[in-house]
Amino acid sequence: MVLQKGARMEAAMEKDNERALEILGRSVRFGTKLCCYDRDFTVLDVDDNYAELIGISPVEKNSLIGKTVRDCIYPQDVSHVAREVHGFEKTSREYECKYRLMTQEGNYIWVKDVGEVVIIEGKKCIRSVVIDIDEKEKLIKQRDVTYESVENLMDADNMTLLHHVN
Repeated sequence: MVLQKGARMEAAMEKDNERALEILGRSVRFGTKLCCYDRDFTVLDVDDNYAELIGISPVEKNSLIGKTVRDCIYPQDVSHVAREVHGFEKTSREYECKYRLMTQEGNYIWVKDVGEVVIIEGKKCIRSVVIDIDEKEKLIKQRDVTYESVENLMDADNMTLLHHVN
């Protein structure tokens, strides 16, 4: 009796998790990719969501296979990403890094990439979830610019005040 109740609870929890993922998928843009664990992170597979994230239709997603992730990363972010991905195994089971990813139109979006090493058919691969954080990064940048402008205004006001006092 206890096993049946436990199995029912587990099935219900699994169904709830599926619903929660479905809701999350509607509110957060993300996709998954599978790459070789090589210097260039050669793409082995992507899901439909990843394709849509970078601006191609799910039908065209196979065109990404064999390309390298390194070629799609903003040039100034490549060394940071390579360091994070190739260095994480020393301290953790998974890595997490932020970088700018090129879309089909040639624009860049900020993403958070969370991945782990998996062995598939005897090959070391990286499976990761790529989450669109572009809007968040733009808001942070806007906040920083606003803060800097306010600081500059305050500095200018202080200089004016000091000038009048002397």
